[in-house]
Amino acid sequence: MLLAALMLGGLSVPLTPSYAQSSNAARATPGMVRGGMVHGDMLHYRMKQGDNLYVLAQRHMSTMTAVEKVQRLNRIANPRAVPVGTVIRIPVAYLKYRPEKARLVAWRGDVGVGKTGAPTVGMELGEGIAIATGQGGFVTLQLSNGSRVSIPSQSLVRIARLREYSINQALDYEIAVDKGRLQTKAAPLKNPDSRYRIRTPIAVSAVRGTEFRIKLEGDEVPSLTEVLEGTVEVGAAAKGSPTTPVVKGEGLAVTSDGRNIAENLLPAPELVRPGKVQKDETLSFEVAPVSGATRYHAIFATDASLSEQFAETRSDTPVITYPSIPNGRYYVRVSALSPNGFEGFPANYGFARRLSSVKGSAAPFASDGSVLFKWDAMGEGKIVHRFQLYRDSVESTPYIDEPGLAKSEIRLDRLPPGTWYWRVGISVFDDGAVTDSWTTAEKLIIAREE
Repeated sequence: MLLAALMLGGLSVPLTPSYAQSSNAARATPGMVRGGMVHGDMLHYRMKQGDNLYVLAQRHMSTMTAVEKVQRLNRIANPRAVPVGTVIRIPVAYLKYRPEKARLVAWRGDVGVGKTGAPTVGMELGEGIAIATGQGGFVTLQLSNGSRVSIPSQSLVRIARLREYSINQALDYEIAVDKGRLQTKAAPLKNPDSRYRIRTPIAVSAVRGTEFRIKLEGDEVPSLTEVLEGTVEVGAAAKGSPTTPVVKGEGLAVTSDGRNIAENLLPAPELVRPGKVQKDETLSFEVAPVSGATRYHAIFATDASLSEQFAETRSDTPVITYPSIPNGRYYVRVSALSPNGFEGFPANYGFARRLSSVKGSAAPFASDGSVLFKWDAMGEGKIVHRFQLYRDSVESTPYIDEPGLAKSEIRLDRLPPGTWYWRVGISVFDDGAVTDSWTTAEKLIIAREE
């Protein structure tokens, strides 16, 4: 299914060191950018000394026949004599450009790239390449200007446009989210003529240096834009649709019929015990409840910038759990979701994973009247066991205290009748660190024989 989805957008653009003719295949929607000289599919160019339409066509256009079309578009009487300072519009489809490349810097899990389907760190991706992530799949891309794109699981993303125009060295980036989610941290566009856009089939978001998320998780649901830094211009994908500025802390949903639904993003959650060592078999993070939140989202990574993501999970309660992972240092990004599906500000935490888990049970009386206590211990490294037995109350001095046990069981002969409480502790020694864990004290009643 993953590779089948990729075939829809798996055509790559040939690598050439020179400027090439612009392709009509990745044409964008007009009217999505403010503040730059590249507007929609038009580039606005100010004529300089020595310029005329024929000079521009020879240097920067893919064909000389574009002169007549640009002349009509701008109502220019004489293409050889255009006054200096005149601003003309040139369709980007006529312009020469140098193909830019995105570099794959990290990936994990079920990921397919282009027709080959096999991702490798450092591979370069051009226009037309599709990236698909399955369950547990994650990809991080870096664009040539330093912008980063994170693609979480169950998403289909295409590089629709990635180029630098010859006429003014303006960058023109467009990433298409066909399904799922995307988060980008966009580097500032130093050239005022440059543009960077993220589009879905429903909406387009344009930025000039910011951090935001895009979400499209179904054909009938809105396209969501969530702004974490800066300002994003968002508009419907229909040609000529107006745009709405969305600032930091705001989310905007664009419906399939072009309506806008705005909402303030929820604040970043706080972990109740941020320094807790994750030593149980199942990871568990308790979140201080966020007012207005209906779900919580956690992303796990091996690096502080969360480029090396490897897992994510959601929870309907303020307790987030995830299955066991190897020992080590990790990072978790936690955020809260509103009833409308907007994801709020994230909070990043580092945590230590040192597995040290123990579960115990008391076997029935053996034929000789003894009691066998057994437990299961888990940990990476040397494990030392300790058994404690209390009479009447765990607040009392242990009746039996056996430290330094090598085995995960102990047999006691003929315990007197009464109420007993027992527990087991383990110490796991791994890479210079010691992690202790105890079972909850369990009650055992030995009745007097009649």
